[in-house]
Formats: sequence, C-alpha cells, structure tokens
Amino acid sequence: MQKIFRCENCQRGMHVVGSTGLGKEVERVVRCPYCKTKNKVMWPKGDKFNVQRIATR
Repeated sequence: MQKIFRCENCQRGMHVVGSTGLGKEVERVVRCPYCKTKNKVMWPKGDKFNVQRIATR
C-alpha cells in the first residue's frame, strides 16, 4: 500500500509506503521528512510504514 500527500506546513510531497494493508484504516501521525511537522494520514491499524521524500515544490 502507498499514499502520496503534501505536508500541511511546507507543502512538499511525501510518499508513505507499507505492506498490503487489509485492516481498518485509522488516523496515524506521520512526520514530514523536510520540516519535521506532524501530519495526519489514514493508514491500516497495526501496519508499519516508511516515509520517503519525493521531488515536489
């Protein structure tokens, strides 16, 4: 599973990648890799994820 979204603060793109999420989606906190702001994303409960930078401005 993967989701692409923008940081609420700096508006730069992030790519959130994890396993095939089959569980119910809950709100999780993701830190922006650029400005370290906490962002909220819907992600399957209990699934681990990685946040990657993408080239956006």
